[in-house]
Amino acid sequence: MSNQGKTVHVALTTPLRLIPSTCSRFSRPFALVIACCMPLATTWCAWRVATATPGLDYFAFWSVVQLRRENHPAAQKLYGLANQRRLGAAVAAAMGPAATHTREAVAASTNLKLYDGRIETWATPFLYGALAQLMTGDYERDYHFFVAFSLGSHALAIALMCRGMGYSSTLTGWCIAAFGLAFLPFTSNMVVLNVGALQLLQIAGLLALVRRRAMVAAGFLFGLAILFKPLVAPAAMALGIVMVADGHRRSVAGLVAGLAAGGGIAWLAGCLFLTDWTCWSDWSTGLQNLISSTHLINSSSNCSLSSWARAATGIDASAFITAGLLGCTMLCAYHGRVATSPEQSSESRPFDRLVLATCLGCLIALAGSPLVWPHYQLLCIPLLLWAGRRAISLSEHPAYSSLAALAFLLLSAFGSAMGLGRQATALFLGNVANLLLVLLAFHDLVHAAAEIEDGSAARA
Repeated sequence: MSNQGKTVHVALTTPLRLIPSTCSRFSRPFALVIACCMPLATTWCAWRVATATPGLDYFAFWSVVQLRRENHPAAQKLYGLANQRRLGAAVAAAMGPAATHTREAVAASTNLKLYDGRIETWATPFLYGALAQLMTGDYERDYHFFVAFSLGSHALAIALMCRGMGYSSTLTGWCIAAFGLAFLPFTSNMVVLNVGALQLLQIAGLLALVRRRAMVAAGFLFGLAILFKPLVAPAAMALGIVMVADGHRRSVAGLVAGLAAGGGIAWLAGCLFLTDWTCWSDWSTGLQNLISSTHLINSSSNCSLSSWARAATGIDASAFITAGLLGCTMLCAYHGRVATSPEQSSESRPFDRLVLATCLGCLIALAGSPLVWPHYQLLCIPLLLWAGRRAISLSEHPAYSSLAALAFLLLSAFGSAMGLGRQATALFLGNVANLLLVLLAFHDLVHAAAEIEDGSAARA
């Protein structure tokens, strides 16, 4: 490697190398105390930020649930612009002049002003039914509870993924802090109070089930997660592709059976909550109208790679991008299986590849989706954690560790660019970071080199 190359490598990998060297300067008890204090401080700051906002997305969920519980005529049908206007009119009528300064009134007026008198209803019937179980009808109380629930879900999801991938307790605490307020997708999710943290916890649960080869249970959770928010569907596809490549056809059957069962229960739950057997077809029609909505696709906050391609070429490339990346996943998975020597452990290799496939599918979902708001980028976290752990364990491979560090730095710069209002720059940085992570995942699939054992810990 040239001197210039060594300089670049050192600059990019310094954050990764600094973590264990810093830990070694402290005793283990003191390092654990620091690792506990950092995420607690981050959580407290996030609580202060979230409770200072009205929670626009959460109010959209909450108001629909309350109108449904009241059997309000405006909430008999949720989907479509006309129904959204009726919901908006019902919410406006319910807001009396005496409540103009409450959080609920501020959220209602802001939503109605932002969406031209409508309450947007793009969520699935199952998502409404699931969130309804966490709502009491008191917006202030429900809001604070959901903020706490989201913070806990976010921290628990990262902790589960870190421990499963072999991070030490100290590094786990630092990861929870690193993906806190300094990470724009998390901040964005807490400001609008969407369900990104719950979705991340679902992914963490899926990785834990896949790691234990509980494929029927993993499929069941996948079915629930996809009908909760369909963005994660490519993760199930990527997992199935790698399982077929590795010859686990019986496990694929269990995954599909579990997915059908979970999806069926979620479909039924959504219908029962809305008392409408056509709600899913109405939602699908509304979703297609949303995707074809030019003002949303061209929104400055849309970080989608396919919208970038659409703006440049005039062609909706979302399906092509998803199919292309899944096709590359198939090629890498089959090539990696052929390239793996028989001496490698038959237990550890598929374990790591299946976890990797699920993480990779989350990034494929982001790359192919026509709409990617900043809080959707929380789905980068599983593959970022994978790449970070691999970079630490393969520190002798400068190209891998440099690219992993560069991806994290680009995502950090993505948040800074969004904060400065440079949306075009943020769009470029975010998508380049995502594609770098996808390339690292393809590398691991081809070379089948992951050697993280279940329950192993990084030495700090």
